[in-house]
Amino acid sequence: GALSPRGEERYALKDELAARKEELLQMRIQVGTLESELRGARDVAKMRAEMDLERLRAEGEWQRRLSGEEIARLRHLLDVATAKKNRIRDSLDQAMMQLRDRRREVDATKEKLSSMAERFERAGRHLLEGELVKDLQGLKSSIDSLGKDQEVSIAALDSQQQSFSQAIRDNVTSHAPAHK
Repeated sequence: GALSPRGEERYALKDELAARKEELLQMRIQVGTLESELRGARDVAKMRAEMDLERLRAEGEWQRRLSGEEIARLRHLLDVATAKKNRIRDSLDQAMMQLRDRRREVDATKEKLSSMAERFERAGRHLLEGELVKDLQGLKSSIDSLGKDQEVSIAALDSQQQSFSQAIRDNVTSHAPAHK
């Protein structure tokens, strides 16, 4: 039969309780689903971040190796340029020494010629006019002409010496390293 109002109330409460339990179970399932989705998303994000980090690490290592190779290449080029500059400077120094030696030889020859010309002039003044004087004057003229040739040689040597000096200065200043 018929249930007392109190009994009906009890059944209604039981139904209500069962409905709440069912609701709670559904909510727990949803929470569990959301938690696993969240864990999955977190794992994917973590994996993506690790991959990005590894890619950046590899790229950094590659750039470091590349700049090391570039530094080594530039150092080699600097060494080659320095060696070439030193060879050129040594050659120019040697040429300058040869020019100075040649200049000293020319100066010594010029001095000897001047001394000889003076002696001939003195001897010529003491001799009487005659063939010997004419010969001596011809000799003096030859010596003077030789002296003029020596003057031209000296001027050419001076010019060469100035050119070499300028080349050495230009070479040293144009190959000087900016800084080490």
